[in-house]
Order: sequence, then C-alpha cells, then structure tokens
Amino acid sequence: MLLGLFFGWIARVERKGRERAAIVNELAGVGVRANGNEPTYLCLLTMKALSTSNVDAEARLRGWVAPWWLNRPVGFNAGRVKDERVPYVVERLKRIGTVNEVHFHGVRWKG
Repeated sequence: MLLGLFFGWIARVERKGRERAAIVNELAGVGVRANGNEPTYLCLLTMKALSTSNVDAEARLRGWVAPWWLNRPVGFNAGRVKDERVPYVVERLKRIGTVNEVHFHGVRWKG
C-alpha cells in the first residue's frame, strides 16, 4: 500500500509539473515571462543533504529529474499585455497555483 501511495505521489507531481510547464510556455507566447522560481521540497532536501545552494543542487540533479521537480515559477512579468488578454492571463496563472508577484504595465502587484 505504501509503495502504491509513493508511486501515486510521483505521478501527481509529474502531471502537475508538466501542466505547469505547458502553461508557462503558453503564457510566454502572449508575452508573459516567468521571472522568479521557488525551490521545491526535493531541491530543498538536496540542498540540506549536500550543504549547497539551490543552483548547485539543481545542477547535480538535472540529469536525473525534470526541471519541475526542482523549482516552480512564482513570479511573472506580464509586460505590456493588451487589456483584452488580461482575463486569459489571470485564468492561466490561477491554474499554476501560488503566484507571489506579477508585474503588469509597470505596476507591481504582490499577493
């Protein structure tokens, strides 16, 4: 049972990571760029175990796991997105999960 739960968790993290990466790529197509990342628990655990920075931990694990296992985007720059595209961008950002900052039209919003 524990093995099943473990593999279920792995499948969930993988699915959410792929979905998040697809949304980030989709948003890049309309001019919204990710400009801030947060390390995941796996990256934090690796940093602690190796007594290193997140950049070094990511470099060591890069060949073993996909990037979404190591960090997730939390900051975005919406630049000069046209007003009619804002609802679309907001809807897509909601699907990513927690977003700490969005820069839009030179105004900084913190959530």
